Amino acid sequence: MAEKTISTPPTSQNRPIHLATALISGVLAGQVFEQLWKQTAPRGRDETEAFSRGGGFKEIVIGAAVQGAMFAVIKTVLDRTAPAALRGLDRSAARGLTAGTTR
Repeated sequence: MAEKTISTPPTSQNRPIHLATALISGVLAGQVFEQLWKQTAPRGRDETEAFSRGGGFKEIVIGAAVQGAMFAVIKTVLDRTAPAALRGLDRSAARGLTAGTTR
C-alpha cells in the first residue's frame, strides 16, 4: 500500500521561498493571462476590460477562473522545483568554497 504523506505548514526557513514563489507565480500568471486574453479576446478588447464593470458577469468569472488556475499551476511547479534548485545552488556554492581551501 502506498504511504501517505502529510502536508506540513512551511517552516520559518521555507517561508521566504514560499513568499517568493507566490510573488513570481502571480506575475507569471498575469503575463500568461494577458497573452492568452490578447489571442482570445472578443471584439479586440484589452485584458483590463475583462475585469471592468463593462464586461459581462460570465466573462469576468471565466477570466478570473482561468487566471486563478494558471496561478495555481505555476505556483505548484515553483513550489516543487524551488527547494531542489536552491539545494543544488547551495551544494555548488559549498563546493566552490571548499575547492579553494588548502590544508
